[in-house]
Amino acid sequence: MSNDDKHRESDIKAEKLIREYVNGTISPEDEDRLWELMVENPQYYEHLKLNSALKKMYESGSAGNTSESGDSNAESGNETDKGDAKITRLFGGQYGAWIVAAAAVLALVIGLNLLKVSSPGGAEDMFALSPENSPLVASVDVLYFESIEAFRDEATDDPFTLRFDESLLAAFTGEFDEALTIYQDLIRDFPEDDRIFMAYLNSGIIYFNDEKYDEAAGAFEQALSKANGDRDFNEKTTWLLANSKLHKGNLEQGLQTLYIVVEYDGIYHQEALELIRTIEPYIVPGAMP
Repeated sequence: MSNDDKHRESDIKAEKLIREYVNGTISPEDEDRLWELMVENPQYYEHLKLNSALKKMYESGSAGNTSESGDSNAESGNETDKGDAKITRLFGGQYGAWIVAAAAVLALVIGLNLLKVSSPGGAEDMFALSPENSPLVASVDVLYFESIEAFRDEATDDPFTLRFDESLLAAFTGEFDEALTIYQDLIRDFPEDDRIFMAYLNSGIIYFNDEKYDEAAGAFEQALSKANGDRDFNEKTTWLLANSKLHKGNLEQGLQTLYIVVEYDGIYHQEALELIRTIEPYIVPGAMP
């Protein structure tokens, strides 16, 4: 079995276990196996967090459709009224009831299209470094976005949380300009919020995928300066920062940033080393390819 086949089999197994975990139907044995898979591949944990966040957003929105008494639906005359009212409270009335359906669909079909930030697959993912080609991150999947779930405020009317939820739903439905506007609003309105580093990271990903590498690098640097010290967050943000600099053609700064990625000794260690070995011969005297 090829490595690609093994990875695909692992992804399918993890997807099945994640769905069972989120839906509360996983067995104790399979739960142990899921945690083993997430230790082996932290990207599965990112997928689990986002699936859980989307499910909670869906349940929060659809909870209003559940009657508090047996005849409440008859009294309202429309069983969706309470759901729509709940959505209005959650999202400020900006979107409407379609958010509930969108979140439900996303939770079901988003799949394990995980972080295409490693192992580039073809010539379109190669970045020219004269005279050879070196693989760089071409684009970052939306599953790489930060979710606010781990930092969610208990208050249901927390404006930062509500706006951040809106941004994720916009991003997951392909409305990246709208998501970026929300992140810019959060950065302007909540500059001292402890969670603002996530808005910088997600906005940086949008800039990166739009090939605006100067803006992406600036956002990633801000995310690192505002971050809470989480090692995994710092590593992946530094990895994306290095790629932003390299895409701009700034090899020296990109190389220095790659050295920092290597020091984390995490999931991007090997990719960073491979890039370093490719770049060093062109800017470090005496370095061997």
